Amino acid sequence: MPPSRTIRTTVAGLLAGGAALIAAAPAMPAGPPIADFVPDTFRIEKRISADLGGDAKKDAVLVLVQRAASPAAEETGLLRRLVVLKARSDGGYVLVGEGRRILLCTRCGGAFFGSIRTPVTVRVAKRVVIVEQRFGSRELEFQRFRLRLEGALSTRLIGTDITVTDRLTGVSREVSTNLLTGDRIVTVRQADGTEDRRASKVAVRRTLLEGVNLARY
Repeated sequence: MPPSRTIRTTVAGLLAGGAALIAAAPAMPAGPPIADFVPDTFRIEKRISADLGGDAKKDAVLVLVQRAASPAAEETGLLRRLVVLKARSDGGYVLVGEGRRILLCTRCGGAFFGSIRTPVTVRVAKRVVIVEQRFGSRELEFQRFRLRLEGALSTRLIGTDITVTDRLTGVSREVSTNLLTGDRIVTVRQADGTEDRRASKVAVRRTLLEGVNLARY
């Protein structure tokens, strides 16, 4: 037998009430936006959007620079930070790495840059974050750091290329290290273009972005 009018009315009322409850339910809060990862004393100097984890999400790599409290602070040098953020499915981000000692400050380039603001290059290639910078005077040091995500909440240093060049003699020494395999290649180049290359092994150590200090390389 078909349901009575009373039953039909009751069911319709329950359905309507359920719909109302669903409509009234508060939306789940989204994850923290990028601005939440920038301290008040810093600003974003550069932002890169790239898929770092292979999940087709647009993660973020930030170069932060200290805000100048005065013209004198600008002249003495402003600190930089490297921040790596993983995109969440709700549109927010989670911090997976913060390097406070990996990037040169804005006046840390030495006599080679003089009064010019010291540049740093940060890019992403094949899900690897690459940092490149140089500093010095007669002896010019070039640094390249390679980093990638490790697990869900960390960023690991996986390789370094450090080259020191004597600008007076033209002799350079490059040390390239794979921190995943322990393979190291040292190449010494003379001014006339001849070079000596030697391979060796070093201990593999797990270094997260937080532990990278440019002064140690």
